[in-house]
Amino acid sequence: MAFTYITNNLYTNTVLYKFKISEEYENKLDGVITIVPEEKDGRIKLDIDFEHTIKTNNDIIIKRASSKTNFKIWETVKTIPHTIESLRNVWYDTSIESGIWYKYRFYSKNDYGLDKFV
Repeated sequence: MAFTYITNNLYTNTVLYKFKISEEYENKLDGVITIVPEEKDGRIKLDIDFEHTIKTNNDIIIKRASSKTNFKIWETVKTIPHTIESLRNVWYDTSIESGIWYKYRFYSKNDYGLDKFV
């Protein structure tokens, strides 16, 4: 993939990325998660929907890694406590940086307090 960007000062650069799509985990929580960049507002919208799927009784934890660390370091950026309202939740990641790529992972705290991939 070729990623070309232009800054406000008209600096232009193209960065080439090689990537593959793979299923890393078998243990998944059924839900619909939509991630949309909102460039005008300088944020990423994460729409998390468990309303029409199997319900979770656990908190949802959102972790993020970036191209700055070659996606090796995952940090917790949001914990959504389990409530009726948390079955559908929109959260905006406003701590992103221009020109940096991000990956998100979603976890559910299980009964033993361990993280389980969503």
